[in-house]
Amino acid sequence: MQKRLRSLSRILEVQAELHRIEECKLGVLKQREAALGRERGELLDALDRHDTLYAAFIYPMAKRLRAIDEEEANLRSEQDRVSKRLLERAKQRKRTERLHAGMSGSWEREQERRELVDLIDRAALPPKTSLR
Repeated sequence: MQKRLRSLSRILEVQAELHRIEECKLGVLKQREAALGRERGELLDALDRHDTLYAAFIYPMAKRLRAIDEEEANLRSEQDRVSKRLLERAKQRKRTERLHAGMSGSWEREQERRELVDLIDRAALPPKTSLR
């Protein structure tokens, strides 16, 4: 039982690490989405200025805005996938924690039972006598 308890502890550590990795991935995706939003804002500000070279840059800017829209859509779908994986990892980790807690409780109860049996056995033995 102790071997299984150690094994569950290692599994919990691995699951915690996988959970942290998924959280990091989600954080990176959100940072990328924020950067795209800032870039979109800068492009829209540039389009609003009406500089002398406005006409020369309007088509490349519009093309970049479309590319940003597509990239944001891809990021959102990737965020959804990572969020679902993160949720699944959290559920899996919680199940393992409950199993670990149950095994730990069983192990402690078994240890207490053994100690009690040992104590009863020692109390039932006749006292040791000295030959002196």
